[in-house]
Amino acid sequence: MKKIISDEFWNCMKDLFPNNQGKPGRPPMRPRKALSGIMFVLENGSKWRFLPSVYGKPTTVHGTFMRWIRNGTFESIVERAKKFYLSSTKSVPSWYAIDTSSSKAPYANWAGNNPTDRGKHGVKKSIIIDQHGAPLALAIGPANRHDSTFFEETLKKLAHSQKDKLKVLAADSAFDAKRLRELARDSWLVLFAATNKRRRRDCEIRRPSLRWKVEASHSWLNNFRSLKTCWVRTKESFFAFLQLGAAVLLFRKGIIFG
Repeated sequence: MKKIISDEFWNCMKDLFPNNQGKPGRPPMRPRKALSGIMFVLENGSKWRFLPSVYGKPTTVHGTFMRWIRNGTFESIVERAKKFYLSSTKSVPSWYAIDTSSSKAPYANWAGNNPTDRGKHGVKKSIIIDQHGAPLALAIGPANRHDSTFFEETLKKLAHSQKDKLKVLAADSAFDAKRLRELARDSWLVLFAATNKRRRRDCEIRRPSLRWKVEASHSWLNNFRSLKTCWVRTKESFFAFLQLGAAVLLFRKGIIFG
């Protein structure tokens, strides 16, 4: 079996996985094997029923995936990866950036008609990154939601200490709103959004030079094919994939700085 999960990643995460007792008369699936199967689906955008047999029975791997969603395992994974990354950099972030990215979602029961993609079903991923492009906060929703409506939800996921100095949060013109600047200020952040010409015609045009890195981070996440296109039906499943993908990126960056 291809080692789809590195030993370093597994050793960092292995205590987060609950003991799977399995059904009576059935041996439990090893957590690392189940996670390897889930990672295969995340990386390749494969349907569960096409999971190679080397990773185990597809229904068993999918059942483990759903059980880990219900007990918060993926939330624990991304939080552990975030702590590993922040401890490896040995410094606090100097600035942040926020943006959303759309994914096609032909089967999602929570998707919305994307106004920028001929009204096709789609979803949005919202992330906040630091100066190294590390995804530190995540949120998702249907594609027919305006980008600005993700701001408060994503901001709440950012573990930003108020004991630090004020930090800049760069954004595009979709976030150029007084209410959002007030929300950012409450979290000790200064929202520096590109000027929205339709809202403030008489203002000087500003374009934050820091924002481009968040677009690169979305591209990294979209290298996972199950995130580039949302093939799952439920919001919980897609968010679990996003958490796992973000955890992998955070861990890789932590290794670089470690």
